[in-house]
Amino acid sequence: MRRVIQKLGVLNKLGQNLYYDLIISRRWNGFEGVETPVRDGLHQTQSVDYTLLSESLPLNLIENAETIVDVGSGRGRVLGFLAWKYPQKRFFGYELNAAVLEESKVLLCPRFKNVSLELIDILTRSLPHADLFILFNPFDVHCAEKFFALLRSLPGATAVYINFPQSHDSLLLDLHTDTDFDVELIQHSNDWKDIRDKRTLIVSVKKDSVA
Repeated sequence: MRRVIQKLGVLNKLGQNLYYDLIISRRWNGFEGVETPVRDGLHQTQSVDYTLLSESLPLNLIENAETIVDVGSGRGRVLGFLAWKYPQKRFFGYELNAAVLEESKVLLCPRFKNVSLELIDILTRSLPHADLFILFNPFDVHCAEKFFALLRSLPGATAVYINFPQSHDSLLLDLHTDTDFDVELIQHSNDWKDIRDKRTLIVSVKKDSVA
């Protein structure tokens, strides 16, 4: 029975991703990952799964934010999905892979006037002022550590890290013991939606934090 449920979950995942790809970008974008340059070479990241995105991103975070940044926006699935659902919000995507960024511009910018895409290494500069930052799928752990160190400079800002891996638990411990942050880890366990054992990390900078 468990195997049948898992197979149904896979079919559900394929169906949802095809449906949203056709609505948002008018083509099937598949599941191929994106190679993103980091300091010691290329870091392979997974393509965004709409099923995981819709089940793992707390909607109240989007509803309470005006400006949202997708860190490592890739082919634009996160931005396209959210811009389609929340046309009144303002979204920014920052990506290191120039070819992938141009591809996402072609797909998104003509349709969504509330989306801006830029070729930026967000870890080499001060973070832009935003209400919410989204990190989807595992980042290189050193990049994740650098990001949260930079986030400290934005009191009141929140970051949501979807598909937070167990290999980053040392970072989780550091964040939990840091008095500048409020930290929540959500453990998912839904076989049908294919998000079993996935985790979402929510980190908010306290408003009285001193950078």
